[in-house]
Amino acid sequence: MERIIVRLMIAVGSAIWINADGRLARGQAINDYLSGEWYLSHVSSLEYVNPNTGSSSGPSGERLVFRFYPDGHYKSGYLVQSSLYGCTMTVFGYKTGSYSIDGDRLTFTEKSYSMTSKDNCHAEWNYEKHPPLQQRAYRWRLVRNQYGPVLVLTGPDGKDAFYARETGKGVFAN
Repeated sequence: MERIIVRLMIAVGSAIWINADGRLARGQAINDYLSGEWYLSHVSSLEYVNPNTGSSSGPSGERLVFRFYPDGHYKSGYLVQSSLYGCTMTVFGYKTGSYSIDGDRLTFTEKSYSMTSKDNCHAEWNYEKHPPLQQRAYRWRLVRNQYGPVLVLTGPDGKDAFYARETGKGVFAN
């Protein structure tokens, strides 16, 4: 029954949320609730150590961040780094744009997009570019896990991505 109520409330433009004590809270506008920073991170627990020198490789992992503003604009950034055998490849992307919500559909309209790639072993993989701007739509929902609120974005491929709410200052604090 609670799931039906949540979907109904989202469809009419306001959200209900489960408080820390498990009770439902009502009345926040969706943009107000989404406002702030949400992140997804993965870090590899593997580390390469050169047996001849004892030096270790840099970390490998990824971090994707969205910051939603109540006026309907957003910033997004991602960092992907892979290190192996003394080579490190890093890709950083930054997007700005607007977002809109229609029921369970969250649409991003990109206004700017830059991507930088750096590699210490392959000079040809060092570049900066501005990929074509796109509009992307996801199904979205809010859930709660043992750590707090989670924004779930379901892509066109049907795969879910889980973004936790940033409780600290965040990447895009200003």
